[in-house]
Amino acid sequence: WRTFPGIRQVLGASFVLAHGISAGVASMEIAPQSTPVSTEGTLQFRFAGVLLEFPDCRVDQASIRFDERGLVTSLSIWDRRWKWNAGGSLSGNYNRRQANAATGAGLQQPPTLVPRDGSIRTPRQLAALCLLAMGEATFDVSQLPNDTYPLVEWENVNPAQALAAMAEQLGCRVVLRLDNTVQVARTGVGLDLPHDLPILSESITISLSAATR
Repeated sequence: WRTFPGIRQVLGASFVLAHGISAGVASMEIAPQSTPVSTEGTLQFRFAGVLLEFPDCRVDQASIRFDERGLVTSLSIWDRRWKWNAGGSLSGNYNRRQANAATGAGLQQPPTLVPRDGSIRTPRQLAALCLLAMGEATFDVSQLPNDTYPLVEWENVNPAQALAAMAEQLGCRVVLRLDNTVQVARTGVGLDLPHDLPILSESITISLSAATR
């Protein structure tokens, strides 16, 4: 069972929800109707007794085709991450460095943080700045390593792209969770998939090159 505001009859649907800042895309096939489908709203999927809701989705495009079922309307619907890349900007210079004096051997010491500088921010503080600029109110950045002070020079950057770049450098990913909150999660850390999930479809793949060895 799946639905979106304004849709009367759904013929089929699928949804790819992946990590990252790019919007996930739901593909829906619906019966032709005389009334318009809402351009924005909550996408709902119910499967195996579980209801999943994705608010603030937006229709990206629609097309009509004719097949054995007759006229079919196809819709592509973005999840709410479309807003992250639709606008917004963030500026700031953080964790500025100062040049150090040369050592006795004439070697230049590497630059260090400017002491007592108001620009000093931890990765979690920087991530929070990005998420607030993205319009997020509920998020979890506790898995970000917090023992470094990355040099940041933002000038009218997209906050979602700035967050994704920093997260990748620190071995993390931006995740839109099923409860509609955002987490910056460490790559490779998480629960194993359950082994008792119902199977929608299965197939067998045979590699001819491997079979003939």
